[in-house]
Amino acid sequence: MEKNIKPVESQEKKKITNLSITRKFFMLLKGEAPVLNKRTSEVLVIVGNKSRVNEVLDITNSDVAEKLDLLEETVTLSETLHDLHLEKYVSGLGRIEAPQPEEYTIRDVKKTIAYFNKLLESREAKGNILSYKLREITDVALALEAYERSINGMLNNKLYKILVDYGTPLVKAKLLDACGFPAEEVSGVRISKGEFTFTDDSTGKVYTVPVEKGSAFGVKGYAHKVLNAIGKWNLASSKANNTGDSYDGERNENLLNGCNMLKAFTLMDCYLDEHGKFAPASSMFEVKSKVRKYDRALAKEEKAKVKALKKEKQKKLPSTTEGKKK
Repeated sequence: MEKNIKPVESQEKKKITNLSITRKFFMLLKGEAPVLNKRTSEVLVIVGNKSRVNEVLDITNSDVAEKLDLLEETVTLSETLHDLHLEKYVSGLGRIEAPQPEEYTIRDVKKTIAYFNKLLESREAKGNILSYKLREITDVALALEAYERSINGMLNNKLYKILVDYGTPLVKAKLLDACGFPAEEVSGVRISKGEFTFTDDSTGKVYTVPVEKGSAFGVKGYAHKVLNAIGKWNLASSKANNTGDSYDGERNENLLNGCNMLKAFTLMDCYLDEHGKFAPASSMFEVKSKVRKYDRALAKEEKAKVKALKKEKQKKLPSTTEGKKK
């Protein structure tokens, strides 16, 4: 993942001290994190140098974004396998030994799932006609069931720590954004009981920054919600995992919701209000808007590349006139 680590022009950044009624209305309506369908690494590209998040992650935990993406992909795969209801095809049959995680890749599993779905769409499968394809469905289902046990075995409570390891430097970076401080000062930021403390390294003076709690609706208190979630994830990561290689839908949902929450908060701008409280300055509508703008820019760039390539190929082709002369 390429990270933009240019310093932010903090002194030129205009501070927000009041939010318009329209903006507050959007924040009220769009209070929950949307499913962005973007990897964390892509979200960080969208943010670029408009926030200190990339710089802070480089300082504190440079590979945690990749870990978060892998976690999300693994949990999603667990859900996909669960939705196949493989027990219908392997019930009463001997199990295949579950492979070790290092023996396959997520791509291997996805390809096998795609092939399994293709087999299910065949005439033989739909008509329950005895054939090699019908027998192959059982073989592939057994392989997928083994993958499912292996993947579910990897998903334990310790993985909540990945959410903590990404979320903690993220909220610290957002405070630095709001204050206009450089990323290097992240070492002076502490989180305690739903608020920040900042220690001025040059004087040793400690400042307390409360976090806006808001209400049950909207995103005014979303930063406080994220801080609470980090505390819960940290606690969950210390609890024993008793599910073994069985499916745990509740944990899967919690992990995926956590990934969505952190990606949405990564794309939010934050500010200190007139009372010095830390709060988001972006609605969920604006979060989605940033993603749409990024997608449009990518599509435009891809279109320009195709056009340029086509133009280059035309240049290399001999003209009709030259062909006649020869």
